[in-house]
Amino acid sequence: MLKFPSNGLFLIPIANNLLDNYINSRQLTKLSQEVPETTKKLVGETKFEKAIAYNKEKLMFNIFTSLFTSAEEVLILFVMASLYYSKFAGIMFSDAIFSIFLSLLSLITNIPFGLFFDFWIEKKYGFNKKTLGIFFYDLFIRATLLILIQLPLLIAIFYIIKRFSRFYFYVWLLIATVQIVLVIIYPSVIAPLFNKFTPLEEGPLKTKIEELATKVGFSVQKISVMDGSKRSGHSNAYFIGFGKVKSIVLYDTLLEHLNEEEILAVLGHELGHCFYHHVYLGIALMLSNLLAFLYLFNVFFSSSDTEPICIKFYKFNTSVSLVNTPLKMGINLIKRIWERQADRFAVDLGFGDQLKSALVKLHLKNECVPVIDWLYSAVHYDHPHTTERIETIEAEMRKKE
Repeated sequence: MLKFPSNGLFLIPIANNLLDNYINSRQLTKLSQEVPETTKKLVGETKFEKAIAYNKEKLMFNIFTSLFTSAEEVLILFVMASLYYSKFAGIMFSDAIFSIFLSLLSLITNIPFGLFFDFWIEKKYGFNKKTLGIFFYDLFIRATLLILIQLPLLIAIFYIIKRFSRFYFYVWLLIATVQIVLVIIYPSVIAPLFNKFTPLEEGPLKTKIEELATKVGFSVQKISVMDGSKRSGHSNAYFIGFGKVKSIVLYDTLLEHLNEEEILAVLGHELGHCFYHHVYLGIALMLSNLLAFLYLFNVFFSSSDTEPICIKFYKFNTSVSLVNTPLKMGINLIKRIWERQADRFAVDLGFGDQLKSALVKLHLKNECVPVIDWLYSAVHYDHPHTTERIETIEAEMRKKE
């Protein structure tokens, strides 16, 4: 039985959808314009028709999925009370189980969109390497982790909320502890469930990487190659580990796309993140946002109200989603500052030209967006656009001349 939300809460997902699609439409308009000469100069005289078509299709896909997601959120607001009381009320850990049910439901309803994106859009442009078996295996692992990790966590969270009137700090401490533990165990426990990691073979590249890390004061514990090509044609590299001892993961696609000096330049950028402690700052930023969110929920929460905690939480999460866009813009602004710092660090190591050529190659290989609307960029990009990064690198190189 549908219960019409009398407080107008269902208007919030609609408002969020209108804002999302306004931002997406701005970017669609931008992609219909001619590629600026400055972009052609920085990236090279390249035909961008494929990149524009690829990014247009992704935008149209995002607009459609955004409509579906907002409709799904509105529907849940209509039916969740009756669904909870008819199917979940009275069972042990009902609040936690109902919350997991909603998460699993979202995972299932998004399967058609995931299939279309991977096996139509990504495959059409040469990026998808998944088989159907891998797609559903990944889905199964995500659902399993949801049940094994999130369900016990939610049981503990809802117990704390019922037990303490000022629960926000205790819940924050619990979630922060779990998240830090997950960051620590992710490389050795969770990541191998999705990908195979093999040691980088002995040779000049491995020696140069170890020498580079030593030069900036880091000890390399392990250098691994991840079979990213098993799922996608996109490339990446990242560092893992706390303190001065690091492990390095290189996508196999990165080794295919870049030469040794360009790979070192990319790692120089990543070492810049380590040098400036951006990983720790990122964790601190995430935990600060979490604490603010939980504090506001504590203020919003009323123990005298008999409404189930899981429903209160869903409604509160819907309410604060109004600030998601400006919050993302603020966080992205901070992360862009960090990215520029890391680029300058790579230049200081002597990799200015190599980093520029690596960025251009990856930009073209990944069919990155050639032109970008400032608002769309502010909301969706935590890295400066390739042309902005190249301009930063060139300016830093001029300072050293």
